[in-house]
Amino acid sequence: MRRSISFVIAAMVMSAGASGFAQGQQYGTLSGRVVSADNLPLPGVIVTASSDALQGTRSGTTDINGVYALPGLAPGQYVIRFELDKMTSVDRRVGVGLGALSVLDQQLTLAPVRETVDVRATPSAITSRGAVNLQTSDIAKLPVGRTPFLMTELTPGVTDNTPSASQLTISGAFAYDNLFLMNGVDINDNVLGTPNNLFIEDAIQEVQVLSSGISAEYGRFSGGIVNVITRSGGNALSGAFRVNLTNPAWTAETPFEKSAGASRASKYSPTFEATVGGPLRRDRVWFFGGARVERTTTESVFAQTRIPFTSSNDNTRYEGKLTGTVASGHTLQASVIDNDTDLRQPSLGASIDPATMTTPSTPNRIVGATWHGVLGPRTFAEAQFSQKGWRLENAGGTSAAIVDSPFLTRGVSGVPANLQYNGPYFDSTDPEQRNNRQLTASVMHLLSSPRFGTHEVKSGVESFTSTRVGGNSQSASGYVFQTDYRVTAANVPALDAGGRLIPRFVPGTSRLQTWMPLRGSSIDVTTTSLFVTDRWTAGPRLGSMPHPDSRTGRARRR
Repeated sequence: MRRSISFVIAAMVMSAGASGFAQGQQYGTLSGRVVSADNLPLPGVIVTASSDALQGTRSGTTDINGVYALPGLAPGQYVIRFELDKMTSVDRRVGVGLGALSVLDQQLTLAPVRETVDVRATPSAITSRGAVNLQTSDIAKLPVGRTPFLMTELTPGVTDNTPSASQLTISGAFAYDNLFLMNGVDINDNVLGTPNNLFIEDAIQEVQVLSSGISAEYGRFSGGIVNVITRSGGNALSGAFRVNLTNPAWTAETPFEKSAGASRASKYSPTFEATVGGPLRRDRVWFFGGARVERTTTESVFAQTRIPFTSSNDNTRYEGKLTGTVASGHTLQASVIDNDTDLRQPSLGASIDPATMTTPSTPNRIVGATWHGVLGPRTFAEAQFSQKGWRLENAGGTSAAIVDSPFLTRGVSGVPANLQYNGPYFDSTDPEQRNNRQLTASVMHLLSSPRFGTHEVKSGVESFTSTRVGGNSQSASGYVFQTDYRVTAANVPALDAGGRLIPRFVPGTSRLQTWMPLRGSSIDVTTTSLFVTDRWTAGPRLGSMPHPDSRTGRARRR
């Protein structure tokens, strides 16, 4: 009876531990307990994991409580083999998810004269409470967006009904206070809190959304985490090619466009995606590469003035990744993702004048190197270094003349407020940078005791530096006028001979803002943090105490 109660407690603790213990940002963990036919722990059982997602195999042994742990497994489907001398060998299949803990318990029986292999169905992976793992192979069958951030809308407690594009609200927290990871690298914009588009849709392997019960090894957020990994290649050469076509003429003009007499021209805008991966040396070195090229145009008309304009997006992205086993149990991975974007668009969403058109460029890149390895039968370690660079160039005006300053409407003369005209907002002579640098390291050690059970203790350190360069200049001239424009008797905007809006200055109402930025200024914020977590699996002798046996004089447990 006491033994049964102990095992019930152990199962409850294992389940609770699996709910609240993170397993690494780019990998998963397999853990469980191996017992005999009479539910006694079996120490010394060799547990071997093999998979197409893994270079070679990974092995471990059960401790005195029959508990084993295989951390740092690449997400994928695995075959797990349990072996012990004079016991029946068993093969099991299990899926290991991104950042997930898969619990696989096994019972071994005495081996008959001939060895048998027992293959059973795949158990479900156990992830942290409030976590959802999304496989792109499953998402491809659903009518949802292909970006990782649109995929997260399938997660309970997540919404993109936010003021800014690309932001998410997770569990009701602020939309700007989530953490976005790509291959373990922080890709947050450190001003707006939005993720940079450092991905190729066809290269995405898995997306994990963490909304509650998140481990201490994650930081810099108060909402949730969107954790994304890309493919890594394999022992088989494979690839894909995809073409997406859009055309402005395929969509009907809006009533506003029709009233202005605007029609959409027929022009194809292609987006090409290609991926390829395979072995440079089987089970030792894999490569993966991808590219995405977008050339799109969009036709629209300015509000109020009804003047047609064409926006364009020339976007080129590429990814390269190498994964190598440098020694048995030691894996090194290096990756780079680049996103270069050249746009032609109005300077603000509220712009109503062709004079506000700008041609911003946003070079964006992440590079990262990750090592993880088995340091001993009970010790696993990992380390990562990464850098993200983001620049904003040509996003604003270039003229220092006061007559070319941007104008904002006040909304007091029969026109809407906060419309922008006359010149581009922001300042091209004050380019911005929003970068970060990250260094992390952690060690997981398995501590075992017949009395106190098994503890998977993980500790780590992180140094994170966020850098911003730029004076946040709002105007190349140093001025922003706040005044309405003239309208005709028909209540439409009045234009001068050059086709530009005519400002209407009203004493006491019109305003002039003067900006005095320090162009090229910079700020660095470095945060150093430590964490320790413990996943506890109680042993079958929880609470038992040794006491003298009067008949033998030896200590025994009950």
